[in-house]
Amino acid sequence: MKQICGLCKSDLNKKQASGPCITGGICSECAQKFRLASGAEILKEIIETIDAPILLMQAEPRQVYTANSKALGLFNKELAQIAGHR
Repeated sequence: MKQICGLCKSDLNKKQASGPCITGGICSECAQKFRLASGAEILKEIIETIDAPILLMQAEPRQVYTANSKALGLFNKELAQIAGHR
C-alpha cells in the first residue's frame, strides 16, 4: 500500500510496495511550507487540492472568505469580486 501527501501528491513512504493510494497526511516539505505561510494562504492552497467548487465562508457575518479556482470558474468571477459578499 502506498501513502501519498494530500497536497503535493509525493510518496510519503517510498519503501512500500505500490498499490492503492491512500491520502492521510502531508509530507514534511508541505508541513514546513504551511508553518511559514499565513492562514489565508494555507486555506487557499488546501481548497485548491479539492476537485470540486469550494467557497469558504466566515461564520459571522456570513460572507465569502476565499474560494478555489473551480468555484471562481463556475461563477466566472475573480476572488476580489466575491470575497466579502454573501
